[in-house]
Amino acid sequence: MRNCRKNTARIACLSIGVSEFVNLNFNSQIATSLDLIGKQKIYVIFKIDKNGNVIDIKARAPHPVLEKEMLNIINLLPKMEPSIQKGKPVTVPYSIPIIFSVVKKNYRQVYHSIY
Repeated sequence: MRNCRKNTARIACLSIGVSEFVNLNFNSQIATSLDLIGKQKIYVIFKIDKNGNVIDIKARAPHPVLEKEMLNIINLLPKMEPSIQKGKPVTVPYSIPIIFSVVKKNYRQVYHSIY
């Protein structure tokens, strides 16, 4: 995971870091086995609490199996440095869309990530 210490760029840095983490850990064969084709979106919402733990994870996807996979991946995220507001750690919500495309090519589906 990236080191996102500068406050001005923390949200963008976290978004990129989570996307990279998902790309490394996402089982692309799941989308293939579900016979999904084309652009797919998974919306993930979670909070980073005052201690840096990822909590309250929710996912919305075109199939319940993809939701479960995304919940499992987000649960694997490492402990993070909490946000600070007025000198105290605070809980912060994040919402990140994960977008990917499944392309049918030569009678087999191929996973391709879109940023």
